[in-house]
Amino acid sequence: MANAMSSPEHAYPSQETEEPTFSAWLLVWTIIAAKAGTLLLILWAAHDFETGILLAATSWLWLALIVAICAGPILFRMRLRRVRAKREALKRAEWMIEEPAASGFPGLKPGAKTTKSLRD
Repeated sequence: MANAMSSPEHAYPSQETEEPTFSAWLLVWTIIAAKAGTLLLILWAAHDFETGILLAATSWLWLALIVAICAGPILFRMRLRRVRAKREALKRAEWMIEEPAASGFPGLKPGAKTTKSLRD
């Protein structure tokens, strides 16, 4: 009982070990979305090539940031598809599985009859 009373620092977690909150990221994303929306609104209202050049020259850093943010998920999905295709090819090579049939049934050989075609 004396030990529990002598170490009160264990009762409250320290501020250094706590996870950061998402409120700062929410602010960053809000600023980026507002900047992108403002740029698009100005381009939509102006309908002028010179305005586009001026916006690109004055806010190139923001445009680069928006492109980088949008490119991240796209590149991730492209890589995921490539890795999954490679995995399927390796699995087919290892287990000598045939290519998936175009009929929509993965294990069905071309020309084989399904139960639906057998009933017809």
